[in-house]
Amino acid sequence: MLEGGRRIRPSTRLSPGDVLVITREVKDTRDLPERFEVLYEDDRLYIVDKPAGMPVHPTTCYSSRTLVTLARRLLPGCDPRLCHRLDRETSGIVVMAKDVRTQRRVMLEFEKRRVVKTYLALVWGRPDPPSGAIDVPIRLSRVSRIRMKMETVAETDHGTGLASRTLYETVSTSRRFSLVSCTPETGRQHQIRVHLSHAGHPVVGDKIYGVAEDVFLDFVDSGLSNSMLDRLLLPRHALHASRISLRHPSTGERITVDSPLADDIRDLFDSDR
Repeated sequence: MLEGGRRIRPSTRLSPGDVLVITREVKDTRDLPERFEVLYEDDRLYIVDKPAGMPVHPTTCYSSRTLVTLARRLLPGCDPRLCHRLDRETSGIVVMAKDVRTQRRVMLEFEKRRVVKTYLALVWGRPDPPSGAIDVPIRLSRVSRIRMKMETVAETDHGTGLASRTLYETVSTSRRFSLVSCTPETGRQHQIRVHLSHAGHPVVGDKIYGVAEDVFLDFVDSGLSNSMLDRLLLPRHALHASRISLRHPSTGERITVDSPLADDIRDLFDSDR
């Protein structure tokens, strides 16, 4: 709207000096997690275990109870610098640097694909074969109404997608689900979720790639309803960053840190045996 409260339309003609005011509702963060576990610490790094539901940094929707803001409050003298990101709903390992130089070095390791990340995903069905590689390009969806939804690209249209490859291995199975270990060899947005959905085994609880698109749109408009939860089974997608292996930015020695599978995913899986 224009300053003064007058709403504008796409056809509104603006004049020099007009001031536009963009308003957006800030989400209620009272139910968000407010604690995380430190898995590894030295004079250069924090490697932490982020719970599902916690944003990694402040945004227009989430200004408090983010990993960064909580780290500043809970870790004495810490000015955390994220080296990579996780989706808000994804639980597990996040690397933070204690200074700018360390952050740059670790981010360069990510850029050069020297960091090995492993995720555990609870998916519908049983992958066949039980292990292998999903090597399918990914691009921004051309038809979806969901902002930033990604899609795989048909073999006849490879030139329009970004090369994407995910290694997977089935760890265990239950009546309806499989617990699958995934290692992305590329770092595309939503890569694991898109690839598993493409393979016919979407991640349990995935509102974007696991169910019809109207579920996510309803979730954005009205929040999580009981009928929605009946379809999803979990209020978040069942993806957990379980292991990271990287070269230490000071010593060059490789360090590996593990995070146990989040309780909500494990409980759902165990209840289905």
